Amino acid sequence: MVWKKGMAVFVMAAFTVMQLPTTLLAKSPRDGKIVILSTTVGAEIRIDGQSFGLVPNEEPIAVAPGEHEVLLIKRGYADFVQLVEVRPGKTVELEIDLIAVDGILRAETPGIEDAAVRVNGQIVGSTPFDGLVPAGDQVITISKPGYVDFEQKISFGAGSVEELTVNLAPLAETADDMIIVEPTPSVETTKWYEEWWLWTIVGAATATGVGLGLYYGLQPTEETFRPDVRLQVF
Repeated sequence: MVWKKGMAVFVMAAFTVMQLPTTLLAKSPRDGKIVILSTTVGAEIRIDGQSFGLVPNEEPIAVAPGEHEVLLIKRGYADFVQLVEVRPGKTVELEIDLIAVDGILRAETPGIEDAAVRVNGQIVGSTPFDGLVPAGDQVITISKPGYVDFEQKISFGAGSVEELTVNLAPLAETADDMIIVEPTPSVETTKWYEEWWLWTIVGAATATGVGLGLYYGLQPTEETFRPDVRLQVF
């Protein structure tokens, strides 16, 4: 910039023209266009391996004339891929709706890393986990040595996302951490019929009874036969 008589004269270097963004440069009139029409929100649009954003994106995408590979992908959905022939100056519109096939599980265990994640008993990864799970009812197990296992049955819809935040409970690792319940000592009680003094009394009573029985059994009764002895005096 040069100042002269109070007026500013701007001189632009030639190299500034070379710094214009390529997006502002005119497209070749021979280019064709591809337009993607889709209701699968969040699906990524790729043409010849290059990403062109996410659905919804109905802006025409300029491409050179010829054959191009169009790919639409989203986690939990079947990929769509198609070869498209684009003619010079023409626009090709593609209506693409992906088909959901899997569910998505996102699981985390706050404060604990690398807990094993199982789907129907099969290990599929570790926490924090973000992966595909077959649609339908699945048994999810999250475990780590030293902690109580977590298990839950979840119904996954195709294309749905299920999030789990699991606080694993630690197992007792030492005897001090465990609650030990000691059995109460049993008090042996003697039944009444096992007391020694009882049987002493019973024995004495029995002996007395036997003795008395013998005594009275040997005594003559009133009906005891006595010989009739009469003394006659002549």
